[in-house]
Amino acid sequence: YDNVIFKVQIAAGSRKLETASYNFNGLRGVERMKVGRSYKYYIGNTNNYKEIEQFQNTARSKGYKTAFIVAFQNGERIPIESIIKKS
Repeated sequence: YDNVIFKVQIAAGSRKLETASYNFNGLRGVERMKVGRSYKYYIGNTNNYKEIEQFQNTARSKGYKTAFIVAFQNGERIPIESIIKKS
C-alpha cells in the first residue's frame, strides 16, 4: 500500500493521557493525536496490512476489545474500505 499508513485505534476521549504503557494496559508505542476537542490513541504505524492486524490482535488481547484499524494517507485519515477494495 503505497503512501498509506495503518494504525490501530485503541481509545478516544476528552482527557489527554500520557502515552506511557502503564496508562494502556502495558501497550508500548502508543501515539496520541488531537482531533477537534478529543484525543485519539493509536498503536502501530505501518504500510503492511498483515502487520497491523497483529497490532490489532495484541491490543485486543490487552483488553481493548473494540480496537480497530484505521488508514492515513498524507497525514489525513481515509476510509479503510477504499484501500482494501483496491487490493
